[in-house]
Amino acid sequence: MHDIHPLRKAVLKHLHNESLVIAYVQKYRTPALDTFFYLLGLLGTHTMYLIFAPMLFWISSYPDLSSAAQVDPELSAEELVVHLSSVYSVHQLARGLVYFLSTGVYITGFAKDLCRLPRPYSPPVHCIEEHHNTRKEYGFPSTHTTHAFTMPFFTIYFLVNHLSSSIYPLSSLFNPNMIQSTDIIEEIDDQGLFSQVLSQPMVLYSICTVFTTLVGFSRIYTGMHSFLDVIGGLLIGMISLYFYLFIFMDVLESYLTMRSILVPLSLLLAPIALLQIHPDPLECPCLEDSMAALGALFGCWIGGWAYHQHEQHFVWSPSYTLYTSYGIPPFLVKMALGSLLLFAWRKYAKPLFSALFEKRWSRRVKPVYLRKLGIYTGIGFIAAYVIPVFI
Repeated sequence: MHDIHPLRKAVLKHLHNESLVIAYVQKYRTPALDTFFYLLGLLGTHTMYLIFAPMLFWISSYPDLSSAAQVDPELSAEELVVHLSSVYSVHQLARGLVYFLSTGVYITGFAKDLCRLPRPYSPPVHCIEEHHNTRKEYGFPSTHTTHAFTMPFFTIYFLVNHLSSSIYPLSSLFNPNMIQSTDIIEEIDDQGLFSQVLSQPMVLYSICTVFTTLVGFSRIYTGMHSFLDVIGGLLIGMISLYFYLFIFMDVLESYLTMRSILVPLSLLLAPIALLQIHPDPLECPCLEDSMAALGALFGCWIGGWAYHQHEQHFVWSPSYTLYTSYGIPPFLVKMALGSLLLFAWRKYAKPLFSALFEKRWSRRVKPVYLRKLGIYTGIGFIAAYVIPVFI
């Protein structure tokens, strides 16, 4: 403990000096820049990404080969395989995005409650992006910067390495008949534009670098984070991206294909273990956010496991009925009905889990954490399994 106090004292002194620098930067504020950097900062929020990430689970027209064969019997075996491999690839992309969203919230929240370093001092810094939870959270590290790095870099890496061979896999996800329509494909991908773009990964990675830099600077400009916070968030993002791409992703995808009930049971128990090792949050809402994020992640993984178990079992659902009867793309039906289902679950699950987890289990396991975990595990499971298969 004797060497921790001097280190913290030195960091707080450094934060004071950084606050003076940030205040100097804010002397050049204009209304236009305030609006630009405020809106740019929204692109680093996990809420924004969570709105769109579930839709990647819903763009598949059919859950498996037998479904596609029964609805469109004229599709060849090769076209069916192309479509199914595309579905699994995009679901893998969606699971990766949810992973980075959730682990970004948990790891940065863990570090915030562990280090308990304040945000830039105000005054002299003016906090542009003020809301009710802002001053309850610690500053180090920046969650926005972590997300601004991992989300675009992972997306581009995955597209370049898994979906860059042709436009066919992507177009077939929305409507399998597009496979057979050269005119539609050419209209979507004029002269192979999609493939040409993905064939220039360094250009795409450069764009991602600019985006991450701008989001990181927006956190400094708006007075929400110091330079140290942003650098810390960036390092966490880099380590998370490397770990997932080169160590964890293949292990996870193989684990989700196992036909054992122990898989979902282990995924249900894992968030409880992560809850136990999290530092005491005091007044910071980081742990509540972490439980919601982990619930969505493990619910998504359980849904992925169930999706693999569902292979080769045809389920007739509203989206297929409307597609075969009226030609309405299944994705639109899934998006409309799926959104309603998620809103309904969110509304009615809260009183349900409030009643189930009314008493405190232990000093660490509070009812609010279990409620968050239960509600968002359900959201992840519905988004990754119920909607793709049954709607």
